[in-house]
Amino acid sequence: MDLAGSTVGIASLGIQVCGSLIAYHESYRDYSNDLAVTYKAITQLKAILVILKILLDNVDEDKRKHAVEAMQACKEDIAKLENLAIQIKETDESVNKIRLQNEETDALLHSDLFKKAFKWLNAPDPEANYNAALALREPEAGSRLINSATYSDWKNGSTRHLWLHGKAGCVKSVISATIVEDIRKHCQGRADLGCAMFYFAFDDASK
Repeated sequence: MDLAGSTVGIASLGIQVCGSLIAYHESYRDYSNDLAVTYKAITQLKAILVILKILLDNVDEDKRKHAVEAMQACKEDIAKLENLAIQIKETDESVNKIRLQNEETDALLHSDLFKKAFKWLNAPDPEANYNAALALREPEAGSRLINSATYSDWKNGSTRHLWLHGKAGCVKSVISATIVEDIRKHCQGRADLGCAMFYFAFDDASK
């Protein structure tokens, strides 16, 4: 390749690389001041290379020789810019994929199917029933059960079930709340224990 061809080739490559970088910064130039500064510098570099390419078409062989020497010094930097442009393109493609996935996830979160599933999984909160029962409790209510051997055996795991039964209105809910309160205290600070409860209520369709 002759001198003119080498010089023009380097200039053309620089213009192409700068064009790729400018296209990227056009999309993201508002993200930060650093990008704005970089965008301005690349735009100016491209303009210089365009002018240089035009001038090289109209100079004699001796001047082209000096131009080649000057451009060779820039060739390595232009190659680095080209690699940067490739990396930016790959990053941009990854960002677009992530954006698409986020859009799909957002659409799913707002879909009727998700709302129905979430509603089905969203169990009613029994704390209101528990607190209401505690508010109705008289002093020492349920203490006889709490201090009984039957309850202690169940609490310590010797027996698996404890059935508290009786007619409606015989304060089963209040005594149950006393049991829950005691079990919660028993579980405090114990990683191997947990307490779960649920209240059935005729006046609440969700329970």
